[in-house]
Amino acid sequence: MSRRITLLIMLLLLLSITEIRSKPEGLSYRIEEGMFREVSYKDVDFPLVDEPYILWMRDFEDVFSFDEVLEGFDGWSKYGGGNMRVEKTEYGVNITALDYSYRYLILSSPKIGEVGGTYLLTVELATSVGIIGLNDGFRVIVNVSFGGEVNGGESFEINGTSVDWTRFSYLLEIPPAVDWVRILFQIRSPPRSYFSGGDWIALRDLRLISLSEEAIWRPLALRETSEGFKGNIGGLDTTLILSKGDDYIDYTLILEGEGAQPKALELAVAMPIQLENWTWWDDFYHRREITEGRYSRIQNSLISGGYLPISTYPISAVTTDRTTVGWSIDLEHPVVYRFEATATDGLRCIYSLGVVGNFRYVLSGRIYFLDTKNGFRKVFERLYMEHSNWFTTERVMQKSEWEYSKFGVHAVQASFQYPETSKIASQVWKPYNVHIAQYILPWEFEPETNRSINEAPPDYWEIWEITEREAEKEDKGGRWLMARGVL
Repeated sequence: MSRRITLLIMLLLLLSITEIRSKPEGLSYRIEEGMFREVSYKDVDFPLVDEPYILWMRDFEDVFSFDEVLEGFDGWSKYGGGNMRVEKTEYGVNITALDYSYRYLILSSPKIGEVGGTYLLTVELATSVGIIGLNDGFRVIVNVSFGGEVNGGESFEINGTSVDWTRFSYLLEIPPAVDWVRILFQIRSPPRSYFSGGDWIALRDLRLISLSEEAIWRPLALRETSEGFKGNIGGLDTTLILSKGDDYIDYTLILEGEGAQPKALELAVAMPIQLENWTWWDDFYHRREITEGRYSRIQNSLISGGYLPISTYPISAVTTDRTTVGWSIDLEHPVVYRFEATATDGLRCIYSLGVVGNFRYVLSGRIYFLDTKNGFRKVFERLYMEHSNWFTTERVMQKSEWEYSKFGVHAVQASFQYPETSKIASQVWKPYNVHIAQYILPWEFEPETNRSINEAPPDYWEIWEITEREAEKEDKGGRWLMARGVL
């Protein structure tokens, strides 16, 4: 009898040892109904956030029909030093640069009531230089602060082109216990000016818009099939395919539809682990401890001028003193994406998508789990080893390769009173492969239109009125001008 008991005990011990040894040594996870239920790497079990969904989405189709909350703001006002000429108008403010100094313009509110939630900050800009944020353009830095029971804020910089009025928009998360919001625009002059009378920038139609449910993040329920995880986003079919390596998860997200109505979507892929007191890496050298708020490193651009907000690098990383969770983007196909991390939502990759008619998007990336605290550099090293064809060994770029055309800058129009001035400007822009369309006038006002040479040139209808007026003259020159106008 005692022998049987001994054998039974030995068998139980053997089973227990086998169970311990069978625990995966690498990466392991479990998914149910579109949510991560478990995520572990070696001997580390990662705590998950309250709603550990993999996919999230929001829709901005009707964003400008939402309620605005600018009531109570006291309008544009000047703040700070600097030698700039500032002119208030009925719609906004015009700033003319007189030197290289800074100027702060502020739109503030002593109290706008309980706000809280996701808001769209949107403003229109125009500038004589045609570019914002590049070496020869104005710098525009926006600082948003709020206070009450909770104090905080965000800062971001605008980059892009703005020859004509162009709208820029940015999403803000404002806590509910806030009773005032202050929006401050920091404007810096271009480092040099090649235009008579000084360069200028103008701002108008500033709005702070409270978003409706469609524009708030909502999770996507998924069902597991033989082809992957299936779901539906507002009538759009979605397939998520996951594959696992020893220390990474590959994902491919397929979004397709037929006859779809126009939509502006943001779709987020999430690794929903709790990140409080983790470290967020901005780049190879700069890092921040994750506490409250959102952590990201992005470039903001004018929406109609080119790019949406996009991450500076195709990788991201968050770390503890022993573990790195990293992310890399597939660069084979152009996508607009940004990485974000919060303590309560985890690490996300957010894609900005426009859909209409028949379409098919394929989005892919890789999520790493690594034994290192130097996360950003290690993730970059892995990406280089896996896709060395995406990189070049060239370290120094010629000015002609700075690609101003990516910002929509192909030519600059300018007027010069002296040929020597135009020659200097042409030499300055030539290394950038930018053409100068110039006209030289020996007077301050163009005689036919009485337009100052420092003002914008006449538009089509003004030219047509001049043509008709000249054609009414009885001389041969007037009839010839009318004939040329018809052609």
